[in-house]
Amino acid sequence: MSDKKKVDAPSSAEDSERTLVTLDQLSQTIEVMSSVVNRLRAHLSEQVAATFKNSEPTPETKQSQNLIVELPAEPEQRRDPRVTLH
Repeated sequence: MSDKKKVDAPSSAEDSERTLVTLDQLSQTIEVMSSVVNRLRAHLSEQVAATFKNSEPTPETKQSQNLIVELPAEPEQRRDPRVTLH
């Protein structure tokens, strides 16, 4: 009976390999999401700048000061060229 448990249970090496694959997939997902967020940030910054540039100041807006803070995009991390992002 103990022999059957050894056959059915995944080995420690298989568990480690599965964990590494899962971590690699999570890393790829985070890279893709970071890229999307950075592109959205750039797009939104362009839209805000265009809106601000095209808007005509009213007496009310002339009195108040506008402040636009642009957050710099995080530098892209190097990824393994052998890995395909999905």
